[in-house]
Amino acid sequence: MQRRTSTITPQPPYDFGLTVEYLASFQGERRVDVVEDGQYRRLFDLNGRLFLAGVRSVGTVERPELDVTVEGESVSDADFHAVSQALEWTLISAVPLDQFYALVSKDQVLAPVVDQLYGLHPARTPTVFEAFVHAIMGQQIANSVARIIRAAMLESYSPTLSVNGRTYYAFPGPADIMPQGIPGLRGIKLSNRKAEYILDVATALHRGDLDLDGLRDLPDEAVAERLLALRGVGRWTVEWLLIRALGRLNGFPSGDLALQRVIARFYFDTERLSEQELEQFSQRWAPWRSLFTTYLFAAIRKGMIKP
Repeated sequence: MQRRTSTITPQPPYDFGLTVEYLASFQGERRVDVVEDGQYRRLFDLNGRLFLAGVRSVGTVERPELDVTVEGESVSDADFHAVSQALEWTLISAVPLDQFYALVSKDQVLAPVVDQLYGLHPARTPTVFEAFVHAIMGQQIANSVARIIRAAMLESYSPTLSVNGRTYYAFPGPADIMPQGIPGLRGIKLSNRKAEYILDVATALHRGDLDLDGLRDLPDEAVAERLLALRGVGRWTVEWLLIRALGRLNGFPSGDLALQRVIARFYFDTERLSEQELEQFSQRWAPWRSLFTTYLFAAIRKGMIKP
């Protein structure tokens, strides 16, 4: 195995531990985004060639610095650049956290959460396709069920690489998903419609008829227009893709049941808000609503707030 290294300097404040912990816990099965011994590891598939990336913090929250390693049978300049760029996109966002912190400093619910999660950055998926698949899987089912289905997808579709007795999983791309068709996706307990939605997009991407990653260059409303034209995509999915795949700062999934319940309980002492009520209330956090969502769900996953 050939190994190459470099250093990345994120914009402070940047808490590496909180950021990668949130990224790994978002998937739950911890097979694609792996955190072990203080290091974040992820397997990347570049056109059938596998590269294992590792990132470790060697700095502090206020003076962050990350050591990056990329391993593969051979690692060319182009390979190293592609993986490094994907890592930077995934782990590092040039977000002015100080402005968000100033906005929520007087929020009695959120301010204590932000204090405990100081330096958490909103991590992103390396590709829009990955976030799209996660979003389709998570539609109208419990998060625990979605995690089981995601784990089954990795077992059935992911390219893998074993290093030092551990198996790493790359998230499956369109070419990995297409051959098994609808029966394969139904076999991991996806509904027929969800299987169709994922296969439709995978096929369009593979044929070059669709460019999801090109959405990064478009404004939010243009992104929404393109996404809503796809089968299976509604406003909830659009908002999650704006946050998780495109790193937009003002995305907000007002249709999310967990958000409707948590915000209703903590801010209104009631059981649930409607989508319209939540959308209106969320404007108090604009233009940083994505950060509010990131911090709130991080607090829920760490047990700081009970959903």
